[in-house]
Amino acid sequence: MLSLVAESYWSAFVWLERDRDIFSHGLGMAGSILMLATIKRSEIRREGRRRGYHGMLLDEFVLIVSAWDDQRVSLTNAQSTAEFKAAMARNTPRRR
Repeated sequence: MLSLVAESYWSAFVWLERDRDIFSHGLGMAGSILMLATIKRSEIRREGRRRGYHGMLLDEFVLIVSAWDDQRVSLTNAQSTAEFKAAMARNTPRRR
């Protein structure tokens, strides 16, 4: 269970994630892989202001939400890359 403050940060993160950019990284004939982009700090700051945060509390809001976002992007993109590499290994003919 999250504290009330953490719940506010988490709900903002979930809300902001709906507008996250996803980009396709082309890999030639191998296809492409979808990668998450980080949520822009300006968007996080704007959402914090909308939720009533100002001054140091706004700075803390941006820091925490962006840290969660950085982790989400890092873990998700690493997983996507690993899955792509595994698929390539399965589909690459082996030399005899």
